[in-house]
Amino acid sequence: MEFRIDPDHEISYRIRLAKNYLRDAEEAFIRGDYRNTVASSQLAAENAAKAIIIVYKISCDI
Repeated sequence: MEFRIDPDHEISYRIRLAKNYLRDAEEAFIRGDYRNTVASSQLAAENAAKAIIIVYKISCDI
């Protein structure tokens, strides 16, 4: 049995994650919770970058 990743599904999943983490970062910033602002911002950036990598079909370990 071979495991395959659907690139279109993976891209939409990563974008959805990035948007949710960005929303969490914005909410944490409003609360003055800077530690979670930074953590959620980093996760948003990482997931957005992974989506871009997948779009350009650059090999990476997801």
